[in-house]
Amino acid sequence: MRILVHNKIILILSLLFVFSSCTTRLKNDNKLLDNNIKVTNQQSTITYNGSLYKKSRLIHSVSFENSIYHLFTNLVNPDTTKNYTWSATSLAIYNSGIFKKNLFTKDLFLSMNDLKDYAYNIINITTIYSDEKKKLIRLNFDCSPCAPGNETISLIQFKETQITHSKQYSIIGEFINNNEGVNGLAWSGYFAYELPFKLTEKNNELKLEIDTLNILRENNFYFLNITDGVRFASGASELIMTDDPFNFNPSTIKVNLKPKTKVTLIHMAVDQVEDWNYFLTNSWVKIKINDKQGWIKSDNDLIKIGCQAAG
Repeated sequence: MRILVHNKIILILSLLFVFSSCTTRLKNDNKLLDNNIKVTNQQSTITYNGSLYKKSRLIHSVSFENSIYHLFTNLVNPDTTKNYTWSATSLAIYNSGIFKKNLFTKDLFLSMNDLKDYAYNIINITTIYSDEKKKLIRLNFDCSPCAPGNETISLIQFKETQITHSKQYSIIGEFINNNEGVNGLAWSGYFAYELPFKLTEKNNELKLEIDTLNILRENNFYFLNITDGVRFASGASELIMTDDPFNFNPSTIKVNLKPKTKVTLIHMAVDQVEDWNYFLTNSWVKIKINDKQGWIKSDNDLIKIGCQAAG
């Protein structure tokens, strides 16, 4: 009889423990859910501070086993009764409903006069890489007014308990996603060329740097690959190429161009790669015409071989 009573007591205590554990877990889950709902409801409210209307918009979520990140754009509008666009002023990051940081506040600043002149900023997000331990996203910053052909991005990397991000990077051309980050396709003013990048972590910050190991280098010059390099001569003319401008005693190669002569652009040579945007100033371009190869560098020569200047 005592054994039976003892077993009943153990059973009751076990049930109480399981119920208590489930209740505690349910409370914790509800707390996390409440935080998320609170964030969502709170951020969707439009407020007015006497000069600007403000609100935030959820634009992305990143989930791990024990945490979830929410990304909001903080937005302003000078007057919601008129035809103004909501402008992003920063990116807010929350982890499991708890605010962590605002990013790009200085980069996205617009004055009241700017906003009333119909200027605005927009943030768009795409995922580059994602697994159970790490997720990498790309932010594209669009604005109005802006120069055509420019692209500005930033990268943010999420881990279970860590956020690292880069500054803003701009290119005259476009950034192209790959599994490890992005590469660049830049514009010289006459043609496009490739810029290989690598993503590194330094001092808890992501950095986008030129991957010099993937660029041919000779005589202290980097040879950047030109893409879609086929052109056709604009008319009949004489073209003088240099066989090796990086040699002490280069020689010249004369070619008589005919209308529609096929010309292939191969490389652009630059002496440094810190500046990503090389509008063609003092840069040599390697070309091929029939079985002859050589280098040119002037605007007139590029126009002769069929290159058209464009911004």
